[in-house]
Amino acid sequence: MSKTRDSSGVFILLILSLLLFFCAALFVHPFTYARWDNFEYFIPTLTEAHGQWLRGILPLWNTHQHMGEPLLANSQPGVFYIPYTLAVCAALRSPWGPVAIPMLVVAAHAAFASVGFFLLFRQLGIRFWLAAACALAATFSGFVTLLSTIWLFMGIYFAWFPWIVRGALAAIRNGPVSQKVWLAVGLAACGTVGYPQLLIYLWLWVGLFSVILGWGNAAALRRVAALALSAGLLSLPSLLPVLRVSSYSLRGDLLTAGQFLERGISFQDLWSLFSPLLNLPNIYLRHHGSMTLYIGAWLLPVLGFAIARAPKKGEGEPVLRALLAPTLLFLLFALGTQGGVYGWTRFIPVWGSLRWPFKFLLFANAGLAVAGALAVERWIQVGMSAFQRKALCATALAWGLLLTFYRSPEPTQGAGILLNVAAISAFAALFVMHRRSGPILFVASVLLSAIGTLAMAHQAGLKTYTEAYGIFDARYFGIDPNYRVLPATPPPNFSKGRQVMQPLGLYQSATANRYDSLTGLTTPLEPRWFLEHIPSTDSGALPVDVGILRSHFLKALNVRYVIVGTEDEPHLQIMKAAGNFHAMTRLPDAVVFEQDQALPRAYFADHLWPMEGGRFPAALIQNSVSLRSAFIDAPVEENLPPASVLSIEEGAHDVHVRVEAPRGGFLVYSTTFYPDWSATVDGVSVAVQRTNGLLLGIRVPAGASKVHFSYWPRGLKEGLGLAILGLLLLLAQCLPNPLIRRAFKSHKR
Repeated sequence: MSKTRDSSGVFILLILSLLLFFCAALFVHPFTYARWDNFEYFIPTLTEAHGQWLRGILPLWNTHQHMGEPLLANSQPGVFYIPYTLAVCAALRSPWGPVAIPMLVVAAHAAFASVGFFLLFRQLGIRFWLAAACALAATFSGFVTLLSTIWLFMGIYFAWFPWIVRGALAAIRNGPVSQKVWLAVGLAACGTVGYPQLLIYLWLWVGLFSVILGWGNAAALRRVAALALSAGLLSLPSLLPVLRVSSYSLRGDLLTAGQFLERGISFQDLWSLFSPLLNLPNIYLRHHGSMTLYIGAWLLPVLGFAIARAPKKGEGEPVLRALLAPTLLFLLFALGTQGGVYGWTRFIPVWGSLRWPFKFLLFANAGLAVAGALAVERWIQVGMSAFQRKALCATALAWGLLLTFYRSPEPTQGAGILLNVAAISAFAALFVMHRRSGPILFVASVLLSAIGTLAMAHQAGLKTYTEAYGIFDARYFGIDPNYRVLPATPPPNFSKGRQVMQPLGLYQSATANRYDSLTGLTTPLEPRWFLEHIPSTDSGALPVDVGILRSHFLKALNVRYVIVGTEDEPHLQIMKAAGNFHAMTRLPDAVVFEQDQALPRAYFADHLWPMEGGRFPAALIQNSVSLRSAFIDAPVEENLPPASVLSIEEGAHDVHVRVEAPRGGFLVYSTTFYPDWSATVDGVSVAVQRTNGLLLGIRVPAGASKVHFSYWPRGLKEGLGLAILGLLLLLAQCLPNPLIRRAFKSHKR
């Protein structure tokens, strides 16, 4: 294996991977990754979190939505994932702004994935041109290409997969340190990306692969375990705070059987191995087109041949078997109910709270791509036999029949034409693989397939926005940023036939628009005590009625404004009937209503009441207690002395409040309570109490003047300490064995 030649291959793949995006953009408009959750959630939260890094702030807290919520401990922003920070930095300095973040992330990781697959295939002994072609086929396979337009983290996990497998393979074979280290680096990097569900799946796949391949070799398995331990320790600064916060939210609960099995694929989806152009029913796209398992039309015949003509036991390492075992298990799990196996795993702790089994396909696709590359190499080595010809003819016939009977509109469009030409080229290449024209046809097939798959992913009926990002800010609405907003109108209903979301597609995202809101996106991540009192939708809209609008409840939560869409007639009538809100600003998209009795962000309560007895929140909703009443989890009922707040200075994850309390008092700060909040009064620690069900409250002694609230996620300090230990362990494994033995002997003397 020539290092110089492989270096040139790496350079070529980096250029080709990026060029393929430009080629695909010629066939579809708009070619953008700012769709669905990428646009609604990931652009805002990545901009907020990594924008804080760029301002020199550790991103712990987001003040904008849900009255404040964790950043690091919510996992999704990937606070410690450096490529996110680089992408946000580049996007904010580009002409396109934050909407460029998903494109930068996906394109960079696609190039990284192609290099990883190429080096892995070369490590497995696959010839140069085939390794490069199969690397591109894997990188632009159907599932990851499609799902990256919705969830950009899919492409990230997929990109690290070949590097991690490369490290595991080197550890089992006791290869060079420069290869082995990728097992720990890759797993640790994925631990910082966020989305722990895929991290669990990745660890499971790699664990099964390593155990099967290293079975009977205790030294090899010890090397893998040591590297995995290093990766686990390095991941803990990201994971420990997430585990704690997830225990507060609904996402940590055991799912019902129906929820656990929801959104598994069907057996019909397996036909997408032949083509992504089949009109198959599926769970996450419009009805015509399944890209679930598509890698290339060449995959099935070569894989079938390799399995049928596998080497006998003892002839070389069983890499193919080690690849296929976890891959087939993941396919079985992805089938959900139809697989008959996955449902029995629901009662495993943590595992039972993971949603939507079709996500197993990410690593199943990656495993199939690696197995397919090995199978093509074996196809070439063995020569064109009668069995190969029969397998190839059968696959080509099945491909033609499926396209005939399950025809979708796509084959007559640009992407469809490319994919069909790619399939025909692949079949032709396999027939003449031993001639000079075979490799040329195969590479052409892969390039056409990659362009077609990229284009089709952007034609798949995924929710798209035409409004400009972040236009509904505080200045647009004309609101005071010291008070909160309540969005009452949900975004337009999305259907598979409706791609464009406008108007008011994103106005509920306070993080995107940088105002402070009572609600926000991804509500299920919030703690149970928040959802108990603020049952908003995933889009951030909270249906309101006349009683709530007239009550003390919203006023006590610092809500001064309610925004209603101009076409939302039911809510406009409710606002009119309530009487205490007046139309402050009328805009083309919405009407901003204001009431001037909302309490400030920090205030002193005038009466304490116990939470027990069911008085909260009914007493505030019915106005049977004073507006400044505070309810706490203690058997107390007392009138409180007068006190005042002189000033409030809010930081990224702390708050300084100057107070005047000659006889003491009870200070309420209006942000979402988490047990990770702490407080001091004139430098002395005091207990933070959950107040009014979801706010912060503290006792302020007589004569106090300075109050400091601070948020620090529990588990972060311990995680950082253990990460240092993991780094030392990894460095120790990188040292040459003789050096370690010499150091050990010196220590014994």
